[in-house]
Amino acid sequence: MLTNFFGWCVKQKYASENPVKAVDAPFIEQREPAVLSLLEVRKLLMAALEHEGGILLPSLSLALFAGLRPAEISRLP
Repeated sequence: MLTNFFGWCVKQKYASENPVKAVDAPFIEQREPAVLSLLEVRKLLMAALEHEGGILLPSLSLALFAGLRPAEISRLP
């Protein structure tokens, strides 16, 4: 994102060079989503229930059973 911004700055002559070009882009490992077994889901729900009074249980339930992503859950009222 910064590369694009500084590239635009160079084209507009707001900067003489793009300082971000010298920085290597991070490697992000892309993996396929995993499917949890029933036993794994039970263990995960039990751990969520026991963690800090079950504070994670509503979000985890929405993720597991409604297929919501964390960003979508965080936007819920």
